[in-house]
Amino acid sequence: MKTKRGIGMAAMAFFMAFSLAMGIGAREAHAASGEIAFLPMTLDNEFYVAMKNGAEEACKKLGYTLVAQSGTGHGSASEQLQLMETMIQKDVEAILITPCSSTGIISGIKKANSAGIPVIILDTEVDQDKLAEAGAETLAYLGSDNYKGGQVAGEYAKNLAKEAGKQLRTVILTGVPGQENMELRKNGFLDAAGESVVVVAEQNADSDFNKGNDVMTNILTANPDVDFVYSCNDLMAMGAYRAARAAGKRDIKIVGFDGNSDALTSIQNGELTGSVAQVPAAMGLQGVELADKHLKGESVPKVTYTEVRVIDAGNVADFVQYVNKYSGK
Repeated sequence: MKTKRGIGMAAMAFFMAFSLAMGIGAREAHAASGEIAFLPMTLDNEFYVAMKNGAEEACKKLGYTLVAQSGTGHGSASEQLQLMETMIQKDVEAILITPCSSTGIISGIKKANSAGIPVIILDTEVDQDKLAEAGAETLAYLGSDNYKGGQVAGEYAKNLAKEAGKQLRTVILTGVPGQENMELRKNGFLDAAGESVVVVAEQNADSDFNKGNDVMTNILTANPDVDFVYSCNDLMAMGAYRAARAAGKRDIKIVGFDGNSDALTSIQNGELTGSVAQVPAAMGLQGVELADKHLKGESVPKVTYTEVRVIDAGNVADFVQYVNKYSGK
């Protein structure tokens, strides 16, 4: 028979073991309930809203809180850097970011490295040479292969030219200067389209609908015989369509990039010809999953590419449901 002292000692040992187990459990729970920052170029663009909603879905599933913020101006590298530094001060678990500039956040990445906070780049790559020069590193890149997306659009233009039996007099609309993804989208297009297009104008329209309209209006005044427009995002493409319609040029083929719901509706309505579709929600969702794996001590791939393909009248209905789920509409 156990003595009262023996029973007391056993009870105390059990209590201490239980308390230790609870303490470990509490630390594990805390580790899986921290904040993950998401810093897109803007939250006024449906593409980034879908990315945020995908990240939020993954955070809820994995036990994190998503903190999503963007600057007041689309593409403001200085504002984004300030937000990044704020998140470092908050000691978030990880930072997911779509850089406004391929070089503008490198100092922020270095500060995150010093703080032990992993940085995952979504959609828009940073300048790897400049990053290395600064002695900084990112955990991973996850997004579309923007060069490949441009190639997909270029092949599409080549097929249109073959059907038309002539070179296409082409306009290229690019986005915010300094964004590497826009350069990759443009260069991929030019390399794949080759001699099937003749570029009569290439202008920046800041990834903005109204600027796309204004720029295209001016281009059509100087080049009324445009056949094809390749826009490096959908907002500029839809602005270009408005300008073409106002000029009575409804036969111009216009292909955008992103595959957002407004662009899909426009394709369904016979306005835009097509859009190189990305899967932004998957970028956000998988970005959080990569961060979670890393925080748990698992290895993650340095580069992960998501799908890109041209959506046009022939396949638009198949893509609408996915976009509507995450677009917030």
